[in-house]
Amino acid sequence: MINFLINLMVNHPKKLLFSAFVATVMLGYFVPNIRMVTSVDQLYPSMKDADRQVLEHATFLFGEDPSLIVALKTDSIFKVPTLKKIKQLSDELEKVPHVTRVDSLATAQRVISNEEEMKSEGFLDDIPESAEALAALETEYFDNPLYKDAFVSTDRKWAIFNVVMDPVEKIGHVPPLVKQIRALAKKYEGPERIFISGIREINTAFNDLMQQDRKRLVPFLILIMLVVLYLNFRSLIGFAIPLISVLIGVLWTFGVMSLFGIPISILTSALPSVLIAIGSSYAIYFLAAYYSLASDMEDPVQHIKKTLNRTLLAVIFCSFSTIVGFFGLWLNDIELIKQMGLAASIGIASLLALTAFVLPCFFLIIGLFQQSRNKAHRPLRVRSLPRFLERLPRSFLQHSNLYLIFWGVVLLGCMLLLPQLKIENDPSTFFKKDSATRINLQSLVDELNMYGRFKVILTAEEKNYFKRPEVLRKMELLEQKIQQDEHIGKIMSLPGFVKTINKSFNEHKPEHKRIPDTEQEVAQYLLLYDLSGDNETVHQYVTEDYKVTQLAINAGVTSSLESVKLAKKMAGYCEDVFADSITCQISGMSYVLSKSARYIAMGVLKGFCLALGVILVLMLFLFRSIKIGIIAMLPNIAPTILLLGFMVLADIPMNIGTSIILTIALGIAVDDTLHFFVHYYHELKQSNHFLIQNMTGIRITEDQRWAVVHTWRHLFLALTTTSATIICGFLVLLLSDLTPLALFGGLTALTMFFALLTDLTLTPSLIIKTKF
Repeated sequence: MINFLINLMVNHPKKLLFSAFVATVMLGYFVPNIRMVTSVDQLYPSMKDADRQVLEHATFLFGEDPSLIVALKTDSIFKVPTLKKIKQLSDELEKVPHVTRVDSLATAQRVISNEEEMKSEGFLDDIPESAEALAALETEYFDNPLYKDAFVSTDRKWAIFNVVMDPVEKIGHVPPLVKQIRALAKKYEGPERIFISGIREINTAFNDLMQQDRKRLVPFLILIMLVVLYLNFRSLIGFAIPLISVLIGVLWTFGVMSLFGIPISILTSALPSVLIAIGSSYAIYFLAAYYSLASDMEDPVQHIKKTLNRTLLAVIFCSFSTIVGFFGLWLNDIELIKQMGLAASIGIASLLALTAFVLPCFFLIIGLFQQSRNKAHRPLRVRSLPRFLERLPRSFLQHSNLYLIFWGVVLLGCMLLLPQLKIENDPSTFFKKDSATRINLQSLVDELNMYGRFKVILTAEEKNYFKRPEVLRKMELLEQKIQQDEHIGKIMSLPGFVKTINKSFNEHKPEHKRIPDTEQEVAQYLLLYDLSGDNETVHQYVTEDYKVTQLAINAGVTSSLESVKLAKKMAGYCEDVFADSITCQISGMSYVLSKSARYIAMGVLKGFCLALGVILVLMLFLFRSIKIGIIAMLPNIAPTILLLGFMVLADIPMNIGTSIILTIALGIAVDDTLHFFVHYYHELKQSNHFLIQNMTGIRITEDQRWAVVHTWRHLFLALTTTSATIICGFLVLLLSDLTPLALFGGLTALTMFFALLTDLTLTPSLIIKTKF
């Protein structure tokens, strides 16, 4: 098969290049149409997940939760200019396209009633001018059990606007709308300060930073690749053609992504850096072999054949192992990670096609062109190793036991740390500490206990169940228990409505700020409220048949671990208060997002096991030996174990950015090991090892030791150069302002460094102790 592919390239180089050109033009046509998606919905588990189903059902019953929070801060909210500004800003926010509702002091309804009728009107329909009237408005607002602390903070310094927007699938591209709201906020700022946060703001901040990264990081990475290629091969052809082929591979990848509807997200935005780094390493292996095998006046066809015989099989297997590593991400239940796995697999396949088949055609045509002009083509050879590096592999022969003991102790220590690894998704840590997005988010969390909204969904079997006074009192008790937690902000629920109406209907006497005594009274008040003109508000918290109700709970918790703990507490309180009389479910956007951390961990484990299994089969097929296949896997598993140990020691959690490293690192780390073993076998076959083995039965010979040393010396520059290129490529991501992307780049680079160390020390030590 390999000979067939080599003959195909040698006999039809122009056809292959023309085919590549046509593919580039066709796929390049689709690149401008690629979508960019930063929606947090991509972090949700699939619809098969029970928690996701509860959230979708709750949204169907009670409508969308606020996805954007606008908070105005001043020295005192209850001043005429500030109240006018609140009303104007609220009105303007409601006019923004796809904003379905704004909950604020300006839209909150107060109940006015007498013995004959009940009606509702806005708190700010008529803004009072006198100090007495302002004080009366302030007292009335904070005496309202439904709205107290909901839209104005207890210290009277914050006014909150909860902005409810259409679902993402209806809006399409969210950032323009959020930027319009940002512009509104800036218009109304001064002397008041205005903070914007929430899921949609985080999405938009992601989008802005991704755009910046794409403009900054890719050119910087291309420059690094140029420097690495030029320093190693010192010729224009030696760095121009490989660079072009890698960039074409990136274009192919985004063209296919556009064609199949795979969007650019926070993870796939890292693809150019990843593909350029990996693609340049493939090109370096090819160029190193091409230059090292060059000889004066050699026929270009034979030169390319010799190069491909040395590199093609290794490149194909390396690419396949990397594809397997990336494709393992497809087993994850998080859509964002699945898309990254699929897109990266497409990218590596594109790089394989270009590096293994198109790049040799370029060099063949160049060689033939130079030969036709009677020019001797003598590329610069790869430089030799310094003397101390030439001697280094001898230490593996003399001290292999010490090397194996050292690595055994280190890996065992890292494995003992693994149970301490944290699995955490915290959006506040997705941005750098000095970013406006993080500052705004942290301000709302610290001062208002606001970030996400939890839902406690209570479901009964009987109609009108939640009109019963004893049930409403139990709901009050549940609220009191939940309110004890320091992270809980305002809780809005049906009992608050009922107490507000009861007090209003009884001349606002304080003793009537309670649940009525009979079900008939509750039903009467709720009916009157439905007829008052504000029937939509109450049904944000209870269904029309009064069988299902919700407690909408603001919570200042961004940590997924803390969110899960808080949800468990709430579930426990529900069980204590209601026992088995009703069904209690915990939901909410922030809660479901926090549960996605569990799916990340499960997906990582499944993807890693798949990649491990497939690569092991690949090793067994390549080396035709179970023992050697397993031994060849050890240097590839070691970097992953080292990485996890480092993450525990550095207190770096597994999150949306770091989760994908394991399977990717496994696939990439296999490359160097494969090259080492393939070259080792090539050297061994040229020696008398197998002849001696057949004649004498001796399994470990001096030829074997010689092959290890020669392989190490021959591959050292290629291994270090390709590893350095990949490491530099991933280190470029450290310049990103998105923390998950920066962590992904830094930790992947560290894993590649671990892989280089194990390939240069652990691999030869294992080979020397192995009977071939």
